[in-house]
Amino acid sequence: MSIGPLAQESPATSNLHGLAFDEHEHLQARVDRLERAVGTRRVVGQAQGILMERHDLSAEQALGQLRTMTQHTNRGLHDVAAELIRTRRERVPALRWLHPKEPI
Repeated sequence: MSIGPLAQESPATSNLHGLAFDEHEHLQARVDRLERAVGTRRVVGQAQGILMERHDLSAEQALGQLRTMTQHTNRGLHDVAAELIRTRRERVPALRWLHPKEPI
């Protein structure tokens, strides 16, 4: 009776395959996190640019305004930035402190 190649694998080889699989899973999870981070950065950067153009802000001021919006709305930075991009409103209610005398 012939035994297949996997049945002949030594415990040490089997352990190495398990370690390689674990390392692959770890690296794939890291790649996934980095891809999400890059996507989030793009969305935040686009929203930052909208605020800079519409409200004559510096990059730092625009990011600060986005962060303030997250605190006032109890939402994440990506969510606030994505909503700003999606709605493209001239005056976003959460930004009323930029122009308190103008109607929103």
